Amino acid sequence: MVRLQQRPGRMFQRIQVVNGPGQETRSIIGAQTVQAADCAPRLRTDRTMKFIFLLLLALSCSTAAEREGRIIMDEVEYSRKGTRSEAEHGMLYIGGSRLPDCFTLVHHKGRTWNFHQRTGLWGRDGYFPVEGSGVRDIITATADPLDCESLAKGWREGTALHQNTPENWIFVRWPDGSAFVDPLRINDMVKALGIKPIPRVVTSADKKIRFDE
Repeated sequence: MVRLQQRPGRMFQRIQVVNGPGQETRSIIGAQTVQAADCAPRLRTDRTMKFIFLLLLALSCSTAAEREGRIIMDEVEYSRKGTRSEAEHGMLYIGGSRLPDCFTLVHHKGRTWNFHQRTGLWGRDGYFPVEGSGVRDIITATADPLDCESLAKGWREGTALHQNTPENWIFVRWPDGSAFVDPLRINDMVKALGIKPIPRVVTSADKKIRFDE
């Protein structure tokens, strides 16, 4: 009986010749090229394992973000990448929905983003993270409870962090106001208060918004 042990590519293969019970077993070593078709099952297995690994990695990252209470996800998109006119566009997402370009500052659980504007083809526009808390001199804690009306509508204007403010509420600031708001009610608040969008590109530097407004 002859047993073949093959591996893909140009390499040696081992041939075992078994003559029968109690008889001598001989090994013959020879060279043979194994066709690419013989590798297909192994390639498919490798690709499957790679896909599973990437899927588990993505799930672990999501789980880590959830453990840290990160309901805000930030992303950067590029235009004209690699050229002298490269521009970066900062985006914030909550539950898969993009945060509107209405706020000069966004804060939640120690993470802060400022809104940037650019005047030319290159540079930054949109939301980008700030080193440190960025709100130390803005938000003030108070022992007063949040009123039922604010809890019902999903936001409370002002910079006061009330004792029973829900943990998932985020702090936002715009040129003429600020508020703590339920992430699911941001669009409702923007509409109710008439908060206007902030342009990402302006014609001159003197038309840029100030982060402290």
